[in-house]
Amino acid sequence: MTTKSTKKFKDGQIVEVPHTSISIVENIRQNADVQDEKLMSLLQSIRENGLQDPLVVTPNLVHIDGQRRLTALNLLSVS
Repeated sequence: MTTKSTKKFKDGQIVEVPHTSISIVENIRQNADVQDEKLMSLLQSIRENGLQDPLVVTPNLVHIDGQRRLTALNLLSVS
């Protein structure tokens, strides 16, 4: 199970980076509620199958897309 890394594009390549190194810019959907049914379902899916869809980040590792996935990865890394 892949819970400790995610992927980003670099020069057209997908590379793995630690999800803890990804920065989140303010005002970009930081309201992922840990009680959210969709988040809990995603968390279970990642636990069972690993991360299926990579997060989208800038070259500087600033988060662009995949807030629920990032939240789920962070929750799994502390559980």
